[in-house]
Amino acid sequence: MELLFELFAAAQHEPYLRKIVRDGYLGLRTMAANLLREIRPDLSDVELMAFATVVPALMEGLNIFMQNDDPNRPDGALIRKVLRSEIAGYLEAFGAYNPSKTMGLPRTTGPKR
Repeated sequence: MELLFELFAAAQHEPYLRKIVRDGYLGLRTMAANLLREIRPDLSDVELMAFATVVPALMEGLNIFMQNDDPNRPDGALIRKVLRSEIAGYLEAFGAYNPSKTMGLPRTTGPKR
């Protein structure tokens, strides 16, 4: 896990590493967007990519708090229980997402698939 953090840090200073990281995450996000498209084919590519971006962001953020040598590390079983609840909420929100309701935010437009 530490190697991943080192890669992210180095990518902030080295353009060739930044491109590798960016391309890798684009592939991961694209794969997630394609899976989400199976559930919600009515959403645009831009909307699907927005939902697909949230998953790795949550997972990578969680990695910061789950270091084995951290004496304040949360209980793993409890974190898994909370994570299952978060994923269920994410999927519920994804299913209920209504593109015509902007919740006060400007709607991002993109090409419809």
